[in-house]
Amino acid sequence: MRIATGSILAVLATIAATACGSASAPPGLRRALAGIRGDSLRAHMSFLADDRLEGRGTGTRGYDMAAAYMAAQFAAAGLEPGGTRGSWYQPVPFRRMERDRAGSGLMLLRGGRQEPLAHDADMIMGNDPAHERAATTAALAFAGFGITAPELGYDDYAHVDVRGKVAVILSGGPPTFPSEQRAYHSSTLIKTRTAVARGAIGIITVRTPVDEARAPWARSVNQSELPGMRWLDPRGVPNESYPELQVTATLSRQGHGRCSPIPRYRSSGCLRRPIRAGPRGSISRCTPAPGPTPVTAGSRARTCWGCCVARIRGCGTRSWSSRPISTTSASACR
Repeated sequence: MRIATGSILAVLATIAATACGSASAPPGLRRALAGIRGDSLRAHMSFLADDRLEGRGTGTRGYDMAAAYMAAQFAAAGLEPGGTRGSWYQPVPFRRMERDRAGSGLMLLRGGRQEPLAHDADMIMGNDPAHERAATTAALAFAGFGITAPELGYDDYAHVDVRGKVAVILSGGPPTFPSEQRAYHSSTLIKTRTAVARGAIGIITVRTPVDEARAPWARSVNQSELPGMRWLDPRGVPNESYPELQVTATLSRQGHGRCSPIPRYRSSGCLRRPIRAGPRGSISRCTPAPGPTPVTAGSRARTCWGCCVARIRGCGTRSWSSRPISTTSASACR
């Protein structure tokens, strides 16, 4: 952290010095930047990063302390309040969610055999902003990475029907995707939207070895203990909440091994020609190979998961509390 803080301060100091020495910079900007000092920035950052603020989690005592500190600094800098009713704050309603380990569970059913999955060791159940309680039994359908990327001629759902089923998808995205498209399509938000649009009633994500190397499972378990937060719209509806989904969960390597391992991590869609660099470094569009030739690994994985049924008890959410969280807001200088 000391290295990161020092780097940030050095960059800001360099920007300030460059702008102040530039004759083309407006006088007001030069005066403002002249007031940026490394020792002052370090003092602010040291207070806001102090452990006594307990991480400044949304809606916590430490967050309120940080907001009050920022409001005091805004006032000292000569700014005018830009919040609600002339205050420094703008209340934002949030829904707080916590996992209910005792009241929730996930079980795989196959050939009359029941495979209960253990919390933390096998799986992490996601918080549900749309349901306080939910329970269902549904078939599973493997859908590769769960990605539909028409601009790249790629669709994991092209030959998979997840309507009324729980979509089982791999984390991340195809390594052949350009980095920006891969980052976009690998996001949980985009994958969730895609699965819901295809009619899925649940999503189970299986972590790949690549993601496991990047972020060990133990770290994900620790992070899952933190409460989830979603801001509410004027109707009281949480953002990016989907009532269609009855369950979201992430399986560890041990967890997905209970339903037979997936031999290779590739898309379950039809075999596609590799993405190649076009003229001037552009990326040419992927095109499906002739005929519905399934990828071998994807086909085997689909067969494995297709014989399983998931039974969900509870929805993983223990407490639903909604209250305004104040954010600090300021307008122009006096």
